[in-house]
Amino acid sequence: FADIHDFFQHFKYQDIMTEDVVRWWNERTGMNLTPFFDQYLRHAAIPVLELKGDAVANTLSYRWKTDEPGFAIPLVLHHGDQAVKLEPTTSEWRTVPYLSLSAEDLQDLTTRYYISTPYSFVDEALPSPVPSRGRP
Repeated sequence: FADIHDFFQHFKYQDIMTEDVVRWWNERTGMNLTPFFDQYLRHAAIPVLELKGDAVANTLSYRWKTDEPGFAIPLVLHHGDQAVKLEPTTSEWRTVPYLSLSAEDLQDLTTRYYISTPYSFVDEALPSPVPSRGRP
């Protein structure tokens, strides 16, 4: 919460523009968060985390589907007692060793992040997709 406090202190008693906010957070984090702000502020659709499990190859592939081409925000998938960091991009599928995902694991993503998570599995023995809470 220190960052939010510092943000308020920096801009208190000022009229600011969206660009001021984005520039401050980019400098503060050392990251380019412009695509993040552009996606959520300038487009109606929320980000979609596309997931494909392949039981034969024993992998889970993932990527962002967004209106903003540079959107590459990482997230953490909680799987049982593990926390797995995913770093999806919009430009390519990324792959990790297969995780036996449960409906709760995927529901956790849409609870922690304002995203949609439709997914598909190559092996029909795996669970069927869970409806997402967000807009597709």
